[in-house]
Amino acid sequence: MCGIFGVLLGPKAPFSLDDLRDSLSRLFTLSESRGKEASGLAVGGKGPVKVLKSPVPATRMIRTSEYREILDSLTPNGLPLGPLAFIGHSRLVTKGHQADNHNNQPVTSGPVTGIHNGIIVNDEEIWQEHGDLARHSEVDTEAVMALTAWRLSQNGGLGSALKKALEEVEGAASVAVLAEDSPVAALATNTGSLYLCEGRTPDLRIFASEGHILDKLMESSRLKRIMGQHVVTQLEPGRGFELNLADFSERPFSFPMNTDRPLGRPGRFMPVTSTFRAPDPPHTDPFSFLKRCTRCILPETMPLIDFDEQGVCNYCRQYTPMVVKDSTGLEELLKKYRSPDGSPDCLAAFSGGRDSSYGLHLLKTQYDMHPVAMTYDWGMVTDLARRNQARVCGKLGVEHILISADIAKKRGNIRKNVKAWLKQPDLGMIPLFMAGDKQFFYWANKVGEQMGTEAVVFCVNPLEKTNFKIGFCRVGKGKNMLPYSMTFWEKMRLAFYYMSRYAKNPAYINGSVSDSVFAFFSSFFLKHDYIMLFDYIRWDEDLINELLIREYDWELAEDTKTTWRIGDGTAPFYNYIYYRLAGFTENDTFRSNQIREGVISRDQGLQLSIEDNKPRWPSIAEYLQLIDLDFSEVMERINSFTPIYSPPEGWEPPGGPFGGPMQPEVLARVR
Repeated sequence: MCGIFGVLLGPKAPFSLDDLRDSLSRLFTLSESRGKEASGLAVGGKGPVKVLKSPVPATRMIRTSEYREILDSLTPNGLPLGPLAFIGHSRLVTKGHQADNHNNQPVTSGPVTGIHNGIIVNDEEIWQEHGDLARHSEVDTEAVMALTAWRLSQNGGLGSALKKALEEVEGAASVAVLAEDSPVAALATNTGSLYLCEGRTPDLRIFASEGHILDKLMESSRLKRIMGQHVVTQLEPGRGFELNLADFSERPFSFPMNTDRPLGRPGRFMPVTSTFRAPDPPHTDPFSFLKRCTRCILPETMPLIDFDEQGVCNYCRQYTPMVVKDSTGLEELLKKYRSPDGSPDCLAAFSGGRDSSYGLHLLKTQYDMHPVAMTYDWGMVTDLARRNQARVCGKLGVEHILISADIAKKRGNIRKNVKAWLKQPDLGMIPLFMAGDKQFFYWANKVGEQMGTEAVVFCVNPLEKTNFKIGFCRVGKGKNMLPYSMTFWEKMRLAFYYMSRYAKNPAYINGSVSDSVFAFFSSFFLKHDYIMLFDYIRWDEDLINELLIREYDWELAEDTKTTWRIGDGTAPFYNYIYYRLAGFTENDTFRSNQIREGVISRDQGLQLSIEDNKPRWPSIAEYLQLIDLDFSEVMERINSFTPIYSPPEGWEPPGGPFGGPMQPEVLARVR
């Protein structure tokens, strides 16, 4: 989930200090796309390992005097620099706040210092099983370093120690380690997110998390002159090597992947039928006073809805049942891109949710593809989603490219727009809270181009159409469609609606405007020429849930029984607003589509939506904490707004009375 990189030098490397400064500066800058919340550098190979790390982006750290000093101290007598190893890190925070520098990387444990990209999902179990290991931070990386140091103390080499440490790891791990007073470095990966660059120059090797980073690095005229003709290769999943910098001799090793051993804890799996189906006795519908469609469960507050004499809504009357294409057509399509040598042949959009996780599983295990997973982290990808991504990529041995936005800026944009919305609530403007993630489409196209593949795969559930979000803008004519399938004039009407609300509420005119405009362009005008996996495979909720939990120990949220949207930090908040003010959420539209497809009955759909619509208080509180807004103030403000329905006298909606304080039991759950 971070960027790792480094420069490995032997005694014969014709690499000056200026060459090193230039290369490291470029590597830090290029790797910052993978994480901007902290950065660090370790230098080893001669004597003590020197470490510098800071809770700032890489491009800021390399301008500090401390960074300059650590490089200036290397060559009091000029060339040669080697034998030396320089390993760097650009961090996307997943566990352990960056304000505590112990959580930033490189991480040192005893004589071992290292960097790690990925997430170790069993780090707590490792600490419990090895009670004698000293722990100094929250970050999961320390578990790998502590295991490696312990194994090294048992008179093994550094490569052997790292190999044995990774044999105990579950999740995703691409690692580089150094040892105190040793001219040895060791690198390994269980996902393939580690690339090596070598040229004609002896005793010189550069590595990074992405091949594209090395390709961009080699555009430098300085490096072209030094390395000449170069080659970039991927370190295969389950492989590693120990490199003796003194003579640049290499000792490769392999280790068992997650696929070669059981994953997870015994007894974790529960049958899907009891976990994800409506419980007995049935729930009571808190919005039973609303008129609902007699065929699906959409209420009268659904935008642009109307009912015929039988009480059937226009969404049902206009609905065309899905036609799943022949799966052999998918095989023929993928065959055009499948690589014969195992090199990456397609890009899989990977949110960390259930559908993209299942799609990645199918591409790798059923269709014999060699996908690279790609995530755009805009600051609201939940930690749970990140851990599930690590589980899936680690077990499948799939490279994971993570593009990290400026998360502090993105969250600041959300805060500005939520505050603007609270001044003048408008259900049509709620999608502005999610504008920051729409650049996912831009990055999917860009990374696909960088990989040189036209095979970009999206695993979008066709039943998850949430067109009511634009319906509140009076756009869509009550059609059940995906946003990018809108006509040009519908897009223009939507843009006009947004502009009119900006004029009406100037609080929206803030630093987020450019981001919102880019989001609109990415959503509605950027090319969406993707392979849609579920156009060829029928989407089956129970099958997907059961496979992910059984095969990958897929983690569930603690505040809901559904597996949908648990990787999206924004969904609990905006769904509460829709539920409170309109009496329904995207769960109702999803279950209604399942009803129309004959997957579930109307009674089942209603029961499931009632369960799924229960406010997820802990997740809402976490969301507001991330964007630095007070939970009680925001929720009481929302609860004071007049809904678009007319409630019966004495009726109290979920979350507390209109205009009243939050319920004490709710506040108790989020404190």
